[in-house]
Amino acid sequence: MSPAAGPVVYPFVQAAYAYGLRKAPALALLVHMAEGGGTVGYLSHDPARGVSVHFVLERDGRIVQMLPLNQASGSVNPRLIRTSDDPPFTGYNADRIVYGASAARAVLGEWWRNPNEAVITIEIEGFAAQGPNLEQRKALVLWSREMRRRLPSLRGNLAHRDFAAYKSCPGRLVNWQGIGGHGLYVP
Repeated sequence: MSPAAGPVVYPFVQAAYAYGLRKAPALALLVHMAEGGGTVGYLSHDPARGVSVHFVLERDGRIVQMLPLNQASGSVNPRLIRTSDDPPFTGYNADRIVYGASAARAVLGEWWRNPNEAVITIEIEGFAAQGPNLEQRKALVLWSREMRRRLPSLRGNLAHRDFAAYKSCPGRLVNWQGIGGHGLYVP
């Protein structure tokens, strides 16, 4: 996209659950893996636990928007926020990654215990064990650039695992380096 071009317009399907205007600026992009497909249909009807996200990245690389950017999503259960960190691991690009509360605190500051108010969320179709496919990796890079262009308040990228010790989402195969790294953005 050229600098003079306007914002990318994504197809829009309203999420079943919307939580009103965010109470904080958008501070992070939050990545999830869906553990399956048909995600837009699922989230637009009556998903369990009132889950919602701003965007879904389908298996073919198409991105569908489900909430306006100024709205809060219901992507993280605020009653189950973790306070620990995982041991470091080697990520997709041989990066050293540590999922956990330390990354969430660094990026979100006072909002780390209520992340839905301060994040823009994307659910990637597929499974954490396999990670995003090639088309999804390409689309995720372009989407993250677009979000950073639109939302200069963004400070970093986070994983669902940074808030939820009970599941591996989004797994170890996200191309964090391609979207600006995991945690705070490095200048």
